[in-house]
This record gives sequence, C-alpha cells and structure tokens, in this order.
Amino acid sequence: MCLVQDLLIVPFAAARSAAHRESSPTVRKLLLLLLTPLLALFFLVLGSPSANAFGGEVLGCGVDNSAWTANSCAGGGDSSTSAHVIHYAAHNLSGSYSMKWTALNGFGTVITASCNSPQVVNCIWSGCTASSTTCDIGAGQFSQDRTFTATLQLTQSGQTRSVQASAVIRGVSCPPTCQ
Repeated sequence: MCLVQDLLIVPFAAARSAAHRESSPTVRKLLLLLLTPLLALFFLVLGSPSANAFGGEVLGCGVDNSAWTANSCAGGGDSSTSAHVIHYAAHNLSGSYSMKWTALNGFGTVITASCNSPQVVNCIWSGCTASSTTCDIGAGQFSQDRTFTATLQLTQSGQTRSVQASAVIRGVSCPPTCQ
C-alpha cells in the first residue's frame, strides 16, 4: 500500500511544483503592474530627490568686470577712477527657492535705496529681490578699504539656510571728496 500512496503523491507534488513555477512570473508581472502607478503617485506627491541636495549653494561676487569668486572678491584701488558695481550671485542652486537679500555697505548700514541719478553709490543697481539669484550694488571710491557684505537667505521646501559673500573695495589716494 505504501507503493500506491507514494505513486499518487510524487506525481501530484511534481505537477504542483511545475504549475507554481509557471504562475510565479505572472503573479510578479501583476504585482509590478499594480505597484508602478502607486510608486509614480508617491514620487509625484512627495517629489523626487534633486540633483544637488539643499545645502550646497554658494554665494560669491565680482567687482566691476572681474570674474565671480566664491565667498569673497575685491576690486578698486588707485587704478580705479569711478564708482564700482559689486555683482553678487548664487551658484549651485537646485530647484526653486524663496530668497531674501540683505546687503550692507562699507559702513555696515543696510542698503535699501535703488540707484538712480544722482545716487549711484551705496544703492541697489539691480536684483536683490525675492525671486532674483543676483544682487548688484553700487559702491563708491573710498580713502581706505571698505568691506561690503551680502547675505542671501534661501528657503526651499520649508528648509532655510543663509549664504554670505564679502566684497572689499580697495581704498584710493584721493581728495577729501572721497568717503
């Protein structure tokens, strides 16, 4: 009797195993078809990771026509004959931000005035707005070095951080009309 029972169980187990192997890829395909739209919805709602993670942003500057450098720049001096423009710009941005600029002149005072004739120094030439990645500041000539500073507060997806850059306007040997 054991032989008959073994003969009935072994073929049934072999048939069951073969059927299970054939249906397994079908079940996997069905699960994949069901999970794909859910994963797409997940990334749509929560967003996908950005190429550059928040926190890698850098603020730099250039004086007049000099090249942008990270964190600080300098210009002016005895070879200059007129007012200067400091160009602050943020680099390594990823995604969209809300921005808040604060610019300080060479005397530590916040710059809020727009440049227009006759005021072309200690004023904002362009940018410096909540949607601008640049901020151009008019700077005069000085009898000694003066440091202008810009701070950019960046907010993205509820996270906030500040980056800062300083521009040194080198002093010139000038008449008493210099500041």
